Amino acid sequence: FLDLLRAIPQIDWGRALSPGWKIDLTASASAATGATYLGGAKVSGDSDVDAHRVWIRLASARFETRVGLQQLSFGSATIFRPLMWFDRLDARDPLQFTRGVYGALARYVSAGNASVWAWALYGNEDPRGWDALGTAPDPPEFGGRGQAPFLGGEIAGSYHHRTADTTPFLPPGSPPASAREDRVGVDGKWDLGVGVWFETSFTHTASTALRREWQPSWTVGADYTLGIGAGLTLLGEQFYLDPAVPAFAPAATLELTAVTATYPVGVANMLTGAFYYEWRRDDAYRFVEWRRTYDHWRFHVIGFWNPDKASPFAPGSQASALTGKGDELVV
Repeated sequence: FLDLLRAIPQIDWGRALSPGWKIDLTASASAATGATYLGGAKVSGDSDVDAHRVWIRLASARFETRVGLQQLSFGSATIFRPLMWFDRLDARDPLQFTRGVYGALARYVSAGNASVWAWALYGNEDPRGWDALGTAPDPPEFGGRGQAPFLGGEIAGSYHHRTADTTPFLPPGSPPASAREDRVGVDGKWDLGVGVWFETSFTHTASTALRREWQPSWTVGADYTLGIGAGLTLLGEQFYLDPAVPAFAPAATLELTAVTATYPVGVANMLTGAFYYEWRRDDAYRFVEWRRTYDHWRFHVIGFWNPDKASPFAPGSQASALTGKGDELVV
């Protein structure tokens, strides 16, 4: 049994500047306390208070620049996201909680709905997303993204550079080591009667400490709403990842299939069911949720039936605690 209480108080401030421009600020903290019980006895417990989002933004109708601790997420995939470079969002988490990154982001959107992003990050040393390695303290990270309409949908390309800390993959007692790392991603999404999308990421880490320097990942997916009752929406994704592992370790390839179904019951209720299957480990993950929404409250009743070990996807996310069999109430 897992007991968790989380509060995220937030302060927002904004002011109009010259015509068409504004400046605003958001500051929030995350305070959480939790404990694990087994057979009625407390096994472990922990409390944590940390900054959640602290950023200031200058914006107009088509341009914004934002500096501080912020969430940086993009891509076309829904469940398994190769472009999960800077967050650890889990599709099963009703709160969609993830830690932010410290940095600066600039984004421009044209009249034709094309967009250009550029970012620089500093002080984010812990692993993020699918990362097996953290980031070296220096120098800063940087990257960008371009997105444009294409054949009735949209397509985008992304790039990111950092210096990875490869010390954990070296023999014990080795001096600290780092390596240049470059990532390239391409994603796209279209509505062809059936919604279809793809998302890819290729990471190159120039280090002999790794089993292989290239780490590819990709997702293909589709969704469709059936004319049953209020509309039953089915979604499926197929995911592949060959992650970074130490040179002396065996491959740790992930191949995952996900199928979800969502059905609205009236205007306030939503039923969701999800089934994930991990082919290499022959593991199945099952998840059901009933959600009810009020003006100022939202209730989630969740049931799950999963292997008795942490999931290999979305490591470190809030929903990664859904191990074994159980249920949750989230308010």
